[in-house]
Amino acid sequence: MPPTTPAPRSSDSAALDEAGRGLDIVTKLCTAFGAEGDHRGRVVWAQFRPTAKTVPAAPRLPMSPQPATNAAAAAMAQRYTGWHTWYGPWTRRWWALDKRPSGSGLISEPTAAALASHLDALRGVGCRSMPPSP
Repeated sequence: MPPTTPAPRSSDSAALDEAGRGLDIVTKLCTAFGAEGDHRGRVVWAQFRPTAKTVPAAPRLPMSPQPATNAAAAAMAQRYTGWHTWYGPWTRRWWALDKRPSGSGLISEPTAAALASHLDALRGVGCRSMPPSP
């Protein structure tokens, strides 16, 4: 970590650089900002004025699993009792973690069926069908 405090760069408004403009943007939008910490780590903070304007909601992933995901997650949990299995809505991937301390570790696949196939291969079992997943 650099020994200096984060500071906005003097920027050319015509520049289209992909990096280095974050603090410049924040300083234009906030009422106060600063940084706290040292060479071991730091936090950069900013305070913003409340606004009365309503901003349209940005499209985003659901914070909770959808019904199809719930059904697949229940089937995975019932079928693979030796594993913690779940769907990560932010990663859009299926995950499994061996419950045994000396187990296989963390596994990730794009679909419930792919994860089931992977877990079946680890168990030495032929692949059985899983419900479709998002």
